[in-house]
Amino acid sequence: MQSQISERKISEKTLDIGMDIAIYFAEIIRKTAPEKIDWGYFTSPKNQMYVNQPVLLGFRADIPLCPAQIIKVCTWESSEELKKTRLYDAYTKWVQMIGYPTEKRNIMKSCHILLSDIRNTGTLSFKQRKQLWTAFDEIDSLENLQTKEKEIRLALKALLKSVRIHSNTNAFLSEIAMRIDKIMTHLGDIDKVRRFISEANILCDGVLKRQKDFSVLQVQKALETLEQFVECGEYFSDKDTAYYACILWTHQNLKILDNQEQRTEYDFWDWYVREAASIQGVTIEKVMIEEYSDHIKIETIQDFVQSISYEFVYLKYEKNESEKKISIFVFEQKDGGYCPACGYFSDHVYFEFYDILILPKIKGWKLIFDIKKNHYFCDNPNCAKEAFFSESKIDNKTRKENYKKIKSISGNERKICALLGI
Repeated sequence: MQSQISERKISEKTLDIGMDIAIYFAEIIRKTAPEKIDWGYFTSPKNQMYVNQPVLLGFRADIPLCPAQIIKVCTWESSEELKKTRLYDAYTKWVQMIGYPTEKRNIMKSCHILLSDIRNTGTLSFKQRKQLWTAFDEIDSLENLQTKEKEIRLALKALLKSVRIHSNTNAFLSEIAMRIDKIMTHLGDIDKVRRFISEANILCDGVLKRQKDFSVLQVQKALETLEQFVECGEYFSDKDTAYYACILWTHQNLKILDNQEQRTEYDFWDWYVREAASIQGVTIEKVMIEEYSDHIKIETIQDFVQSISYEFVYLKYEKNESEKKISIFVFEQKDGGYCPACGYFSDHVYFEFYDILILPKIKGWKLIFDIKKNHYFCDNPNCAKEAFFSESKIDNKTRKENYKKIKSISGNERKICALLGI
């Protein structure tokens, strides 16, 4: 270790001045939010670095700030390289960890993540839809709608979208579309919403008694689940109103299919996310999203990385000739995620974490993915979970299966080896 021990020493006088600066530094931060941050100490656990030392308390995730240690580190770094903003940079970092941000959440980034999921899976799960709904009580819409009213509006718009495509050939569905259009202007009056659902259900019963009609049955199921939400504020299963609307949307009438394009889940859920954003006053129609495809062409290393997991963002790769090892560095879910406890979206980084994925050898070379992940703060003040790892939608077992599948396609192994230089 001798070569790693610095010969540079910090004088006692410098350390004394550093302690004065540390107290000044701490007081400035404390005065930034006196209702949240204050001096304190803790006596356990005994193995904590700053046990029994004066620290600032009140930061998110119960992280203590030891000003003496902050200034000591700044002093050592400054002895190696001068930087005028070093102390200010430390101040900025810690101020960001005070309390919970009050600004609007980044709805655009949240929607982009969901649109990416839809592009790569072709669907939107109930859990993902719930994550989308949680944004409704994070940000005020342009029309100042209440949270529940926003969810009802989105559900009815989803049903209306599906009903309209069949209304030209089905008089009953045309009537339902007219009724939905009418109730959309009265969503603030919950009694009128209840009356609309009840009357529409009676109409469905009347049709179904005469004949079994698949489209009418889906409308009735959609209305029943909407009634559950209106009365209880939640759905009793993962089959919500949008679920049945999507079934109706993808249902093709073979007699008129010749004059129509194939309607897919991907089309419906892509629209659904954009419509949810629109209700929040965020327009994302102009953002170009690649067409959904279940086949990935391997032309670049990024293509190869995303064929393993679409959640990966390629950073770089390193080749170790002596060990015949390829290390591919990737970032997983780089742009934020959803708290598993409350569903709130966050891209507020707490700390970075690293993991590895070992894949079967290719042409005798070891293949290792070095995965960088972010641990995010939950910005919901009512959530008991202050920080979280975003849940991956693709586990390592699936990633290995994806690798095996991609590698088995004719010509791909040769392409991958060429890209990695082996």
